[in-house]
Amino acid sequence: MQYIIFFLLSVSVFQGCSKKPITKRLPVNVEAAKATQKKIPIFIESIGLVKAYNHVKIKSQVEGWLEELHFEEGTHVNKGDLLFTIDPRQYEAAVEEAEGKLLKYESDLVFALDRVERYGQLVADNYVSQIEFDQYTTNVAMLEASILSAKGALEKAKLDLEYCFIRSPINGLTGKKLVDPGNLVTNDGSKLLVVNQLQPVFVDFPVPEKDLITVLQRERNESLRVEVTIPNSKLPPFEGKLVLVDNAVDNKTGMIPLRAEFTNQMEYLWPEQFVRVKLILEEKPNAILVPETAVNMGQKGEYVVLISGDKKASMKQVQVGERVGSMVEITEGVKKGELVVTDGQLLVREGSEVNIKRMLK
Repeated sequence: MQYIIFFLLSVSVFQGCSKKPITKRLPVNVEAAKATQKKIPIFIESIGLVKAYNHVKIKSQVEGWLEELHFEEGTHVNKGDLLFTIDPRQYEAAVEEAEGKLLKYESDLVFALDRVERYGQLVADNYVSQIEFDQYTTNVAMLEASILSAKGALEKAKLDLEYCFIRSPINGLTGKKLVDPGNLVTNDGSKLLVVNQLQPVFVDFPVPEKDLITVLQRERNESLRVEVTIPNSKLPPFEGKLVLVDNAVDNKTGMIPLRAEFTNQMEYLWPEQFVRVKLILEEKPNAILVPETAVNMGQKGEYVVLISGDKKASMKQVQVGERVGSMVEITEGVKKGELVVTDGQLLVREGSEVNIKRMLK
């Protein structure tokens, strides 16, 4: 009997020593952020191309040796500034020749008019034949016509001389020179220089045909705001306004071309540069925003991990709205000021205790 009692006591002690100790789960380290409430824009995104407000190809209208350049490449010029000088000597000579012809015809006309006046009375007295007198009057008419022609030739010669001094037609920025002094330039359409006006500039961009009616309705009620950002740049968005909805949809792409205007005071927007465009249709007040890293995809759809006041985690299904930079609008499921997990969600379970190692601003 004693042996049996000893055996039972031994088994009991052994079983008691074999039980595993109960361990408490450690809090999960996470990053978190507060849901904020603010006004956000409702917009259409696109890719745009910067266009100079005025794009001028400088060409010669006369032929001659290029004598001198009066600008430095890549510098600003004002309207009327001298850019090129073409050897003007042959055109100065042409002006003098035209002036000489005009003077000759004018002096001949004075003599012809005097003769008509003197012989007019003699015709009445039959001292001069009518045919001879008609010759004098015809000569006057021919000289008057010659004077008109000579005046036109003189104006043409003066204009050609003026074309020897090529001036900028706009305020703008010069590009690289396309011809060097000493070369013969001709009126064959060859470019000498390109001048671009950069203040202001245009940005051309397309939007889908399905958005056309929305754009037209908003654009007719108010001037629509446009924002552009330069890719791979830390510069803030540039603000401009919509100035043109093109008059036809491109049936090859199903897009409608639009144009916005920007003051471009710092001249960061450069012709033929690609930019990201946002056409602001309206602004939505009181939107709830969370960092986009807080939104997760689960079997039932998108959800966030909320942190309660006692540092416990809970999963909450949400409805997502607009995206604004690195933030996402939550239309249903989160309230202003609630804490959401932005990093470490995979380690969190429903009811898990969490430790906020970092709060995002």
